[in-house]
Amino acid sequence: MGVRTSPRPRRSAAPAVTTSTVPTAGSTTGAGAGPTRPTPGTSPITAAPAAASVTVLLVVCALLIPAALYVGVPLAGPTGRRFGVGAAAASWTSGAFALAYAAGFLAAGPVAARLGPRRTLAGASGVLAVVTAVAPLAGGYGAFLTVRAGQGLAAAMFAPVALVYTAERTGPARRGAALAWLTTGLLGAGLVGQLLGTGLLAWSGWEAVFWVSAAGYGALAVALWLVLAVDGPPVASAGEGLVRSVAELLRDGRIWPVFVAAFGVFGTFVAMYRMVDTRLVDDHQAGTGLLLAFEAVGCVGLLAAPVVARTGLGRSPRAQSVAGFLLAAAGLGVLQIGGVAVMVAGSVAYVAGTSLVVPGLVGLLATGAGERRAVAVGVNTCVLFVGAAVVPALVVGLGYRPGLLALTVLPLAGAALLSRTSSSGSRQDSQQR
Repeated sequence: MGVRTSPRPRRSAAPAVTTSTVPTAGSTTGAGAGPTRPTPGTSPITAAPAAASVTVLLVVCALLIPAALYVGVPLAGPTGRRFGVGAAAASWTSGAFALAYAAGFLAAGPVAARLGPRRTLAGASGVLAVVTAVAPLAGGYGAFLTVRAGQGLAAAMFAPVALVYTAERTGPARRGAALAWLTTGLLGAGLVGQLLGTGLLAWSGWEAVFWVSAAGYGALAVALWLVLAVDGPPVASAGEGLVRSVAELLRDGRIWPVFVAAFGVFGTFVAMYRMVDTRLVDDHQAGTGLLLAFEAVGCVGLLAAPVVARTGLGRSPRAQSVAGFLLAAAGLGVLQIGGVAVMVAGSVAYVAGTSLVVPGLVGLLATGAGERRAVAVGVNTCVLFVGAAVVPALVVGLGYRPGLLALTVLPLAGAALLSRTSSSGSRQDSQQR
């Protein structure tokens, strides 16, 4: 969601929610501003829960670090002119970042398991600051795209590690709300990135976007290093190999349904907004102002997750995910009725449902994947972004109402899948105990 610069906008990226990350065994935890070590044998969550200041910092990072992907949308034109490439090649200003970003999710878990969350988050933010500052100095377009890919790899370390860190080290009373705010920040990064890029372009040249961003990422790296709990010594091995861990997760009846359900989440988001944008332009002669206003109102739905986190529904990741899928499906249904006011209501309902699904799925993985939760979250995030690329391609050309009807099947299937596996997962737990 973000600023439009043409009468018929196109989306090339999904919300920036991601995922993979931190081990519990052998790690050192702390209570936010001061490093402390838990009593041996105790859980990091109960022994040293993260302070509220840590959550606030991570939410700020969630808004700004993944935003590095979305600044590429308004920058495509200026950088294309700077390097003398056409519109198709200029689109890789975002594409190079996105590909490296998706691949980096799988690496985040093993990196955090080896180094610890503090070193991973602060170090990756520092690397992101340096690479971002180098971008305007690239001598050619190939070098510029290489720098953008480097940004993607560095930024990919944040969301997975931050999500697992929050799930593991926030006290039970605040865990649901903390995850909800964090995922709300990740989902809002798309709007922040495009607004930041557009605003800085209006103030100065495209180079300023990277230099200002680099300064911000450097400040975040320092803040993360000062606030997060001290890690234990780096370990020579991060446990099982990635391939073996993924294979074990795919055989787990509690985990693979989460991956399947996640496939349509971002894909439906991207495809829905493409269809709505086209509808508003073709049938309602919408300009950039109306498109931006439509998306801004839809952002109200992002508040659903923090609100629900304080209720009984928010304390059950599975129930929250199912409810979110059903609400998203209802929103897609309302969008098919027509009329701008009705479409706005449908978009708010859809975004609200999606904002419930994302932390719900993370909660299911955090509680069900055990020591493999970091890899599980990374795989889940890759699935989200693969779906963001595949689903819109599957429904292109269907038209507005047929396309939305086809998209509605995905959240309904996700709700049915997670509901069906709930009882089987419980039986599996009982057998294991």
